Amino acid sequence: GHTRTYRVDMPADGKGAKGGAADGASGLTLEIYYDGPTNGKPEPSLFSKSKKAPDRSKDFKEIADNSPIDITLYNIPMFASPIDVPTIQRLSEEFERIVAIKDSSGDIPHMIRMIQAVRPNRPDFAFLTGWDAALMPMLLAGCDGGTNASSGVVPELTRRLYDLTVSYQIDEARRVQYDLIRLFDTMIYSAEFPEGFRAAVGLRGFQMGHGRQPLSDKQKTDIGTLSRELQCMLSAHGFTDQPVGGCPLPAGAENQPDAADVTAIVRQVVAELSRRGLM
Repeated sequence: GHTRTYRVDMPADGKGAKGGAADGASGLTLEIYYDGPTNGKPEPSLFSKSKKAPDRSKDFKEIADNSPIDITLYNIPMFASPIDVPTIQRLSEEFERIVAIKDSSGDIPHMIRMIQAVRPNRPDFAFLTGWDAALMPMLLAGCDGGTNASSGVVPELTRRLYDLTVSYQIDEARRVQYDLIRLFDTMIYSAEFPEGFRAAVGLRGFQMGHGRQPLSDKQKTDIGTLSRELQCMLSAHGFTDQPVGGCPLPAGAENQPDAADVTAIVRQVVAELSRRGLM
C-alpha cells in the first residue's frame, strides 16, 4: 500500500519535538510518507482544505501509536479540512497519547458535541478553543481554556477574561470579551494572516521579524495603517503609548464639553444659587 510522510523529531534531551524538522535534530524520527502515484494531482496531506472531513484515521493512528510525547489535535477549518466529532471520539478512546484538542472553528455547537461525545469516557481530555472571539461562550459551554493568538498581544486581557468567566462574573466578562473581539477582528481581518498579529506583538516590544510570504506595496501600506489602529486600541487600555499625532476621539466624544466648559458651567450654577440665597 501507499504511505504518507510526516516527521516528528524528538531532540536527544527529550524536551520537545519538531514537526517536519530537517536540521539534524537527534533522537526519534517518526515518518509516515506517501509514495503512491498522484496522477498529476497534489500529494495528499493532513492539511488539505475541503468542505467534507476526509478520513485521516490511519494517519492519526500511525502517529499516535509511535509518538513519544502527548498529542494535541488541531481543528482549524479556516485553513485545513475539519476533523469531525466521530473521528475525535474514536481517537480519544483508542489512544491515551491523544490528550487534548485545540478547536479554532469558533463553532460553539460543534464544541458542545465534542465534549458530549468525548468527556464521558475521557474526563481527563482537554478542550481548548483557538477562536479568541468566542473565548467567553466557549468556556461557559465547557471548554477548559484557550490557546489564543491574542494572548501574545494582550495576555492581560485574555487572562482577565478567563478569570472573570470561570468565576461567573458575567457582566464584566462580557465587557472584556467585547473589547477582545474588536482587537481580534482588527488583527485577523485587516491584513493577510498572520501579519496583523505580528504587527500587534511588535507594538508590545517583541520584534518577530518578517514573514516569508512576499508582501505587495498595498499590503505593506495596509499593515502600516493597521499598526497605527492597533496602537490606538492598545493605548486605550494602557498597554502602550499613542502613536505620533495621537488617536481619533472615541465615538461621540466630539460632542462632549471639555473640562474648561464644564468648570464654567459649574461656576455659573453656583453663582446663581448663591444669588438666590440657596447656598
